[in-house]
Amino acid sequence: MNLILESMKTLREGADDTALAFAARRSAEMVCAYCGMTQVPKELEGVCVQIGLALYDSMQEGGLRQIQEGNVSVSFTEASTVGTELMKEYAEELNRFRCMQW
Repeated sequence: MNLILESMKTLREGADDTALAFAARRSAEMVCAYCGMTQVPKELEGVCVQIGLALYDSMQEGGLRQIQEGNVSVSFTEASTVGTELMKEYAEELNRFRCMQW
């Protein structure tokens, strides 16, 4: 997770650290949930960075209204389908790591 965040910080210099951290954590959660894993494999860290940056960029375009650090609160201005679209975009690459769940 730290490598994902550090890569995102390098690619978005001067960006809000809290928003980047949220996007990095959310991208890792999305990949883990999609693949049925508890941790992001090293081979998918680059995908998480790309997804995280797309999430961050969408937040900057008005999808995110507010992030509070104390008692962690995230408010969105509208329901967003960014995550669903990103998972479709990266499905081919993620499917190689997807585990069957019964």
